[in-house]
Amino acid sequence: MFDFNELKKLIVPAQFGSDEYNEVTDSMQTVFEQLPLSVQTVWGATQFVIIDGANDKVAKIPFTGEFWEDDNEAIRFTPYRINYCDFTYKLYRQALDYDIIDIFAETEYFGTTANDVIILLQEKVIDYYDRKDCSPSTISEDSKNKYKSLKGERSSAWQMFPEDWVTAAIEWYGIDVVRNFFWFCDNNCLDDFHTGNIGWRKDGSPCVLDWAGFNE
Repeated sequence: MFDFNELKKLIVPAQFGSDEYNEVTDSMQTVFEQLPLSVQTVWGATQFVIIDGANDKVAKIPFTGEFWEDDNEAIRFTPYRINYCDFTYKLYRQALDYDIIDIFAETEYFGTTANDVIILLQEKVIDYYDRKDCSPSTISEDSKNKYKSLKGERSSAWQMFPEDWVTAAIEWYGIDVVRNFFWFCDNNCLDDFHTGNIGWRKDGSPCVLDWAGFNE
C-alpha cells in the first residue's frame, strides 16, 4: 500500500501564487515523475488525484497554475487566483453547518507538500457510471414524486444532476437535506457537477466528490 505521507516530500511546481516558474520545460509532468509507478494519477482542471488500489482513500493536490507557450515558444507559468483544494476544504467545513455533509465525500486536511501546497485525503467513491459496483438501492414512489416537486422550486441546482442520482439522494437523505444541498450549491455558485464529479459509495448512497469548480 502506498504511504500517503510520501506526498509530503513532493515539490509541486511553484509555490501557490508564485509567478517565478518560467524556466520549466516539462510542465506539471515534473510532479508525476516523483511518484511511484504503482499509483494511478487522474488529472483535472484544478487538481490531480493520487489513487492507490489498496487504499480506501485518495489524495488530492491542487494545480498551482497553468503552463503555456508564448509566441517565442518559451514556457510561461500563470498562477491560479484560487487554491482549489483549500476552497474545497473550506466549503466542506461549511457544509457541516447546513446538515448536508453526508452528500459530500468525506474529506480531510492531510498536510502540505515539501513546498507548502495543501494535500487533502478523500474517501474513495465509485464513478457515476459504475453504479453496478455498489449495492443496489430501491427508490420508492414517494422519492420519485418528491423529485418531481423540485422542478417547481426556485433552485436551479437540481438541473445539473441526473434524475437517478437525485432520487437516490432523496431516498437516502430526505427531501429537506437535498433541498438544503441545492440551496448551498446556488448560494456558493457551485455549478460544475457533471457526471465526473458525482458518484456512489459502496453502500449505494450518492455523493459528490469534486465541488471546487473552475473560476479563472
